[in-house]
Amino acid sequence: MKETMITNICHFEFNKEKNCFLSNKDVVTNFTEIENVKNCCCESSSLFYITNSGSAYKVKAYYNKTENNNSSVLLNEKNVIDINVHFGRTNILTREKAYVKVTNSGVSEIDLPEIDTTNDRFIRLASGDRKFVFLLTENGKVFICGENNNGVFGCKIENDNQLTKFVKHKELEEKIKSKIIDIQCGHLFAIIRCKNGDCYATGYNYYLNTGINSNFEDITEFTLIKELKGKVKQHSCGFFHSAFLTFDGEVYVTGKFDE
Repeated sequence: MKETMITNICHFEFNKEKNCFLSNKDVVTNFTEIENVKNCCCESSSLFYITNSGSAYKVKAYYNKTENNNSSVLLNEKNVIDINVHFGRTNILTREKAYVKVTNSGVSEIDLPEIDTTNDRFIRLASGDRKFVFLLTENGKVFICGENNNGVFGCKIENDNQLTKFVKHKELEEKIKSKIIDIQCGHLFAIIRCKNGDCYATGYNYYLNTGINSNFEDITEFTLIKELKGKVKQHSCGFFHSAFLTFDGEVYVTGKFDE
């Protein structure tokens, strides 16, 4: 493996199969190199990645090897900005549209809202296992679309708690002064991270999966995670749990974990 700086990592989670790159019991002895990768994410036995030219690929892996001929293009257009996979839902953000593909189902297209592209651009599309989607811009603007179950949007919306198109999250813009730089989602909950290291959470919280003690009640507005105020460098959300990496290199986890 080349001597180079590692800027991002991702992992596979298997229920019955062994991890193709890394397992809990095995020592990593070899990596299959994929060139010109801009970003990547993993779920089950597949690796999803975006190249620097903007193409999105899916590579299916089997046990301790990756099939070289099993790379398939998800979108032919060379304009993919972000891709992430959660609980059978594949979210793909392009310059023109947002795509949500559900396992054993079709692909839903969502038109992007209008923004001043001379000063801003879309960088992140995030959702969990249900029908809700967050959209983030480089300047920290947040848009929401879908169903607001368990207060996952952190605001009140009309039309029976359902949005059929992206709308701006005005409450976040008014409440949070530091720029929002990332959004991660789990089962009907969401956590945003700000440039100053603060994290705010909303939605389902029965297992205290947000890191906030709400007496096992759902959180219906984005609330500061006080214990980690100003500390978080990176965070990630699972189904019923969350993990936080601090600027000091400490890792905090909260919620329910399978044995």
